[in-house]
Amino acid sequence: MNIELKSLSDRPNDIKKAKLLYRNAFPREERPPFRLLSSRAAKGKADFLGIYDGEKWVGFFYVINYADLSYLYFFAIDEAERGNGYGHAALKELLSSYPQRRIFLAVEPIDEKADNNQDRIRRKRFYHECGFEELNLKLREANVVYDLLGIGSAPTKEEHGKMMDIYLGKLLRHFITMKIL
Repeated sequence: MNIELKSLSDRPNDIKKAKLLYRNAFPREERPPFRLLSSRAAKGKADFLGIYDGEKWVGFFYVINYADLSYLYFFAIDEAERGNGYGHAALKELLSSYPQRRIFLAVEPIDEKADNNQDRIRRKRFYHECGFEELNLKLREANVVYDLLGIGSAPTKEEHGKMMDIYLGKLLRHFITMKIL
Protein backbone atom coordinates (compact mmCIF):
# COMPACT_ATOMS: atom_id res chain seq x y z
CA MET A 1 0.00 0.00 0.00
CA ASN A 2 1.39 3.37 -1.06
CA ILE A 3 -0.93 6.06 0.30
CA GLU A 4 -0.67 9.58 -1.10
CA LEU A 5 -2.85 12.64 -0.57
CA LYS A 6 -3.44 14.87 -3.59
CA SER A 7 -5.50 18.00 -4.02
CA LEU A 8 -8.74 17.33 -5.87
CA SER A 9 -8.83 20.86 -7.31
CA ASP A 10 -7.42 19.79 -10.68
CA ARG A 11 -8.95 16.29 -10.79
CA PRO A 12 -12.56 16.68 -12.05
CA ASN A 13 -13.17 12.93 -12.42
CA ASP A 14 -12.13 12.33 -8.84
CA ILE A 15 -14.25 15.26 -7.62
CA LYS A 16 -17.23 13.42 -9.15
CA LYS A 17 -16.24 10.27 -7.24
CA ALA A 18 -15.88 12.30 -4.03
CA LYS A 19 -19.33 13.84 -4.54
CA LEU A 20 -20.96 10.44 -4.98
CA LEU A 21 -19.12 9.00 -1.96
CA TYR A 22 -20.05 12.09 0.08
CA ARG A 23 -23.74 11.59 -0.68
CA ASN A 24 -23.61 7.88 0.11
CA ALA A 25 -21.42 7.99 3.22
CA PHE A 26 -23.02 10.83 5.19
CA PRO A 27 -26.67 11.30 6.26
CA ARG A 28 -28.45 14.16 4.54
CA GLU A 29 -28.86 16.16 7.76
CA GLU A 30 -25.08 16.05 8.26
CA ARG A 31 -24.17 17.21 4.74
CA PRO A 32 -23.82 20.85 3.75
CA PRO A 33 -24.24 21.32 -0.01
CA PHE A 34 -21.32 19.77 -1.88
CA ARG A 35 -21.12 22.97 -3.91
CA LEU A 36 -20.30 24.87 -0.68
CA LEU A 37 -17.46 22.48 0.15
CA SER A 38 -16.04 22.71 -3.37
CA SER A 39 -16.26 26.50 -3.54
CA ARG A 40 -14.61 26.99 -0.14
CA ALA A 41 -11.78 24.64 -1.11
CA ALA A 42 -11.36 26.44 -4.45
CA LYS A 43 -10.97 29.71 -2.50
CA GLY A 44 -8.23 28.17 -0.33
CA LYS A 45 -10.41 28.00 2.78
CA ALA A 46 -10.10 24.20 3.08
CA ASP A 47 -8.01 21.30 1.81
CA PHE A 48 -10.02 18.89 -0.35
CA LEU A 49 -7.71 15.91 -0.68
CA GLY A 50 -8.06 12.68 -2.59
CA ILE A 51 -6.66 9.57 -0.96
CA TYR A 52 -4.74 7.42 -3.42
CA ASP A 53 -3.01 4.06 -3.37
CA GLY A 54 -0.58 4.77 -6.16
CA GLU A 55 -2.91 6.09 -8.87
CA LYS A 56 -6.03 4.35 -7.50
CA TRP A 57 -8.50 6.73 -5.85
CA VAL A 58 -9.77 5.25 -2.56
CA GLY A 59 -11.43 8.16 -0.74
CA PHE A 60 -11.13 11.74 0.42
CA PHE A 61 -10.41 14.11 3.29
CA TYR A 62 -11.87 17.57 3.72
CA VAL A 63 -9.90 19.67 6.22
CA ILE A 64 -10.52 23.23 7.43
CA ASN A 65 -7.45 25.00 8.81
CA TYR A 66 -6.94 28.00 11.07
CA ALA A 67 -3.71 28.97 12.86
CA ASP A 68 -2.33 25.67 14.26
CA LEU A 69 -5.76 24.03 14.24
CA SER A 70 -7.17 21.59 11.66
CA TYR A 71 -10.76 20.37 11.60
CA LEU A 72 -11.13 17.04 9.82
CA TYR A 73 -14.61 17.92 8.62
CA PHE A 74 -15.16 14.93 6.32
CA PHE A 75 -13.32 11.66 5.77
CA ALA A 76 -14.58 8.74 3.74
CA ILE A 77 -13.16 5.64 2.12
CA ASP A 78 -14.87 4.27 -0.98
CA GLU A 79 -17.24 1.49 0.02
CA ALA A 80 -15.52 -1.03 -2.30
CA GLU A 81 -12.18 -0.33 -0.55
CA ARG A 82 -13.34 -0.49 3.09
CA GLY A 83 -11.88 -3.23 5.26
CA ASN A 84 -8.55 -3.19 3.42
CA GLY A 85 -6.67 -0.99 5.91
CA TYR A 86 -7.04 2.21 3.89
CA GLY A 87 -8.69 4.16 6.70
CA HIS A 88 -5.83 3.63 9.16
CA ALA A 89 -3.18 4.17 6.47
CA ALA A 90 -4.86 7.33 5.16
CA LEU A 91 -5.16 8.87 8.64
CA LYS A 92 -1.53 8.06 9.34
CA GLU A 93 -0.58 9.87 6.11
CA LEU A 94 -2.81 12.83 6.95
CA LEU A 95 -1.26 13.18 10.41
CA SER A 96 2.23 13.12 8.93
CA SER A 97 1.16 15.76 6.38
CA TYR A 98 -0.11 18.07 9.15
CA PRO A 99 2.75 18.00 11.66
CA GLN A 100 2.67 20.23 14.73
CA ARG A 101 -1.06 20.83 14.31
CA ARG A 102 -3.93 20.23 16.68
CA ILE A 103 -6.40 18.12 14.74
CA PHE A 104 -9.98 17.51 15.75
CA LEU A 105 -13.07 15.86 14.31
CA ALA A 106 -16.71 15.39 15.22
CA VAL A 107 -18.44 12.02 15.71
CA GLU A 108 -21.94 11.06 16.68
CA PRO A 109 -22.16 10.37 20.42
CA ILE A 110 -22.75 6.85 21.69
CA ASP A 111 -26.51 6.47 22.16
CA GLU A 112 -28.06 3.08 22.92
CA LYS A 113 -31.36 4.31 21.48
CA ALA A 114 -29.85 5.26 18.11
CA ASP A 115 -30.43 2.89 15.19
CA ASN A 116 -26.77 3.16 14.25
CA ASN A 117 -25.27 2.90 17.74
CA GLN A 118 -23.01 -0.02 16.78
CA ASP A 119 -21.62 2.08 13.90
CA ARG A 120 -21.02 4.94 16.33
CA ILE A 121 -19.12 2.65 18.70
CA ARG A 122 -17.07 1.21 15.83
CA ARG A 123 -16.28 4.69 14.49
CA LYS A 124 -15.08 5.97 17.87
CA ARG A 125 -12.96 2.85 18.36
CA PHE A 126 -11.39 3.37 14.93
CA TYR A 127 -10.41 6.96 15.73
CA HIS A 128 -9.08 5.99 19.16
CA GLU A 129 -6.91 3.33 17.46
CA CYS A 130 -5.55 6.09 15.21
CA GLY A 131 -4.52 8.25 18.18
CA PHE A 132 -7.54 10.52 18.63
CA GLU A 133 -8.68 11.14 22.19
CA GLU A 134 -11.92 12.36 23.74
CA LEU A 135 -11.81 16.15 24.04
CA ASN A 136 -14.86 16.23 26.35
CA LEU A 137 -16.48 18.88 24.18
CA LYS A 138 -19.69 18.95 22.16
CA LEU A 139 -20.11 20.61 18.79
CA ARG A 140 -23.40 21.75 17.30
CA GLU A 141 -23.62 21.86 13.52
CA ALA A 142 -27.09 22.90 12.38
CA ASN A 143 -29.40 20.61 14.41
CA VAL A 144 -26.89 17.84 15.10
CA VAL A 145 -24.72 17.62 18.24
CA TYR A 146 -21.46 15.70 18.08
CA ASP A 147 -18.66 14.63 20.41
CA LEU A 148 -15.22 16.01 19.59
CA LEU A 149 -12.14 13.82 19.33
CA GLY A 150 -8.68 15.19 18.74
CA ILE A 151 -4.94 15.01 18.75
CA GLY A 152 -3.29 17.78 20.73
CA SER A 153 -5.07 20.30 22.88
CA ALA A 154 -8.75 21.00 22.26
CA PRO A 155 -9.88 24.02 20.28
CA THR A 156 -11.36 26.80 22.35
CA LYS A 157 -14.80 28.20 21.55
CA GLU A 158 -13.09 31.36 20.35
CA GLU A 159 -10.66 29.52 18.05
CA HIS A 160 -13.43 27.41 16.56
CA GLY A 161 -15.60 30.50 16.10
CA LYS A 162 -12.82 32.36 14.30
CA MET A 163 -12.14 29.29 12.14
CA MET A 164 -15.79 29.16 11.08
CA ASP A 165 -15.95 32.94 10.55
CA ILE A 166 -13.07 32.71 8.09
CA TYR A 167 -14.28 29.49 6.45
CA LEU A 168 -17.92 30.52 5.97
CA GLY A 169 -17.64 34.29 5.69
CA LYS A 170 -19.89 36.76 7.46
CA LEU A 171 -23.04 36.17 5.43
CA LEU A 172 -23.12 32.37 5.65
CA ARG A 173 -21.91 32.41 9.25
CA HIS A 174 -25.04 34.35 10.13
CA PHE A 175 -27.25 31.55 8.76
CA ILE A 176 -25.24 28.42 9.61
CA THR A 177 -24.83 27.26 13.20
CA MET A 178 -21.43 25.69 13.88
CA LYS A 179 -20.26 26.14 17.46
CA ILE A 180 -18.65 24.40 20.38
CA LEU A 181 -21.11 24.08 23.25
